Amino acid sequence: MHTLVIDEADLLLSYGYGEDITSIGQALPGSVHTLLLSATITPELKSVTSLFLHNPGEAHTQVAPKSHASRTQAARKSHTPTLS
Repeated sequence: MHTLVIDEADLLLSYGYGEDITSIGQALPGSVHTLLLSATITPELKSVTSLFLHNPGEAHTQVAPKSHASRTQAARKSHTPTLS
C-alpha cells in the first residue's frame, strides 16, 4: 500500500471507530502516505493523528460573506488552502 485516505475522520471517531482507526494506524508502515481529512479538528482526532501523520499540515478555508455580490469572489478565495 502506498497511500491511505481516511475521509470524515472526525465522524468515524464520533461513531465509535476509534479503536479500529488506532489499530490501522499502529499496523501501518511509516512509508505509507496518509491523508486524514476532517471538517473539524477535535481533541479525539488530534490524539490519533500522531499514528498516521508525520510533520502534518492543516488547510483552512474562510466562510463566504453574507452579501450576494461578494459571495462568488469569496468562494474562489476559500478554495485556496493555507498550510500552517
